[in-house]
Amino acid sequence: MAKNRKFHNRNIKRQLKDKIKSKICHLKSINRKKAKKSQTQKDLANLNKKFVINLANENFTDAEYSVLGRGLKFIDIPKNPKAIWLDRDTQTFMRKMRIRYLMSNRKTKLNHRFKPSSNWTPSSTSCLDLENYLESTRLELTKIKNRNVHDNLTKPERQAIKSLKEKKHLVFQKPDKSHGVVVINKNDYIR
Repeated sequence: MAKNRKFHNRNIKRQLKDKIKSKICHLKSINRKKAKKSQTQKDLANLNKKFVINLANENFTDAEYSVLGRGLKFIDIPKNPKAIWLDRDTQTFMRKMRIRYLMSNRKTKLNHRFKPSSNWTPSSTSCLDLENYLESTRLELTKIKNRNVHDNLTKPERQAIKSLKEKKHLVFQKPDKSHGVVVINKNDYIR
C-alpha cells in the first residue's frame, strides 16, 4: 500500500507540474503575441509618419498619425448603422412616388432654382395599385435585418479623429506631387 501511495503522489505531482508548465507556456505565448502586436503598431505608426508632412510643428499621437496616414479620402464605417436610415429613405421614396402620381396630369412648370423645396407629404392617393406597391415595398424593407458591420477604426483612432476635428488652427491638404497629407497652420495657409 505504501508503494501505491507513493505512486499516486508522484502522479499528482507530475500532473501539477504539467499543468503549471502548460500555463506558463500559454502565458508566454500571450506575452509574445502582445509584444508582436505592439511592435506592429509601432511599425504602422512609423510608416504612417512617412505619409504625413507636418509643417505646423504640431505634436501628434500615434493614433492621429495612423488616421492621417490613411489619407484624406478614407471613409470610416459607422459603428452601428441604424434601421432609422432605411425607414427614412423608404418614407422619402413613398413621398416622391405619391407626388409624381398626383402631379402627373398637370402641365409642368419650370421651377425657379432658388425657390425653397416643399415639405408637403401626401397622405395617400386614389390609385390602389400604387398604394399596394408602396405598402408591400415598405413591408419587404422592414424584414431586412441589420448586418453586423466590422468597425474599421480602433477606439484610439476614433478619439484621434475627434481631436483632429477640434484643432481648428490646422489645415490638412493633399501634397502637390506626392502621396500623403500635409499639415499646415491656418495662418500660414491663408497668406
